[in-house]
Amino acid sequence: EYNSTSREYYHPNREKTQEYSVAQTGYKKLDSNKKSILVVEDNQELNEFIKSILINDFNVFCAYNGKEGLEQALKHMPDLIISDIMMPYMSGNEMCKKIKSNQLTCHIPVIILTVKSNESSQLESLLLGADDYVFKPFNSQLLLIKIKNILSLKDQLKNNFIKSLLLTDDHSEEKTDPILAGKMRQICIDS
Repeated sequence: EYNSTSREYYHPNREKTQEYSVAQTGYKKLDSNKKSILVVEDNQELNEFIKSILINDFNVFCAYNGKEGLEQALKHMPDLIISDIMMPYMSGNEMCKKIKSNQLTCHIPVIILTVKSNESSQLESLLLGADDYVFKPFNSQLLLIKIKNILSLKDQLKNNFIKSLLLTDDHSEEKTDPILAGKMRQICIDS
C-alpha cells in the first residue's frame, strides 16, 4: 500500500522502504513476480532515466552514492545492481568490491555504467568483481538485453545447482547429508 505523505511502500515480503517506483503513469507498488534492480547513480536525472527504462520489467530501488548503494543492497538484496563509478562518499568500484567480498551479497551481479571508457578503468572494475561494464552514453535496449541475459544466466545456474542437490547417486560412497541438502535447497529456492 502506498502512503502519499511519506512516499512509502509496503511489500509483504520486504520491510517498508522509502524507495518507490515511478513511471509516467505515477507510483507503482512493488511486484513480487518481478526481479529487483538497484540503480546507484549520483546524477538524479540519469538515475530517473535508468529507472524509467527498467520500471516495466523490474522493481527498481535507487541510491545516489556508493555508500547509500551498499546500504540499499544489504537491505533489499536486489537481483542485480547497476552503478556509476564516480560518486561521492564511496565510488562504484569501492561499493562493488564490498558487495563482492560480502558473503551475503557476493552473488549479486553488478554492471558498471560510466563515462570512463579507457581500458584500465574497465579492467579495474572487472577485477573488482563487476560482471559487465557499459559506457555512457549507452543504448537503453542494449542495457536491457545485458541485464536480462545476466539474470537469465543467474537463474540457470541456480536451477542447475538445485537439480544437482535433488539428484542422488545411489552408487556413490559419499552420501549427501539430507538435513544439509534440505537447508541448501530451501536457501536456493528462497533466493
